[in-house]
Amino acid sequence: MALTAVFVEGLIFVVLSLTNVREAIFNAIPATLKIAVSVGIGLFITFIGLQNAHIVVDSATLVSVFSFKGSIANGTFNSEGITVLLAILGILITAILMLRNVKGAILLGIIATWVLGIICQLIGLYVPNPEAGFYSAALFLPESSPCPLPLLPHSSNWTSPAS
Repeated sequence: MALTAVFVEGLIFVVLSLTNVREAIFNAIPATLKIAVSVGIGLFITFIGLQNAHIVVDSATLVSVFSFKGSIANGTFNSEGITVLLAILGILITAILMLRNVKGAILLGIIATWVLGIICQLIGLYVPNPEAGFYSAALFLPESSPCPLPLLPHSSNWTSPAS
């Protein structure tokens, strides 16, 4: 049924494009409304990203900011608090690189944040906690290091594809 709906939508789009109705509809929308819709979608995606980074946390209004004080009191700072700090630091690194017009600023910001995360894990600031959703991506850590990814060779439950 869903494929039929997509097919019918495609046919309608082709007909609208061939008759120039699509262009007339597009031109009828004011430029300010087009910009407002783009900004709204961008803010929505940003909000989802902030929630996934645990910078914005669940509350009655979903607009509460992460509490470092509460994280230290609960004993979750080494798993959750560090990830929030890394996310904020990653956003700042990326923003600085973008302001300086560095090519590949977003990719460089991601890589820099990943390297900082690995360093935090190696020196013991970050402790992976798979039950809470905080994982390790350090592929070079010894077998004794907990790794929730089942296909990595250093994971305790890894089996060879040939076996």
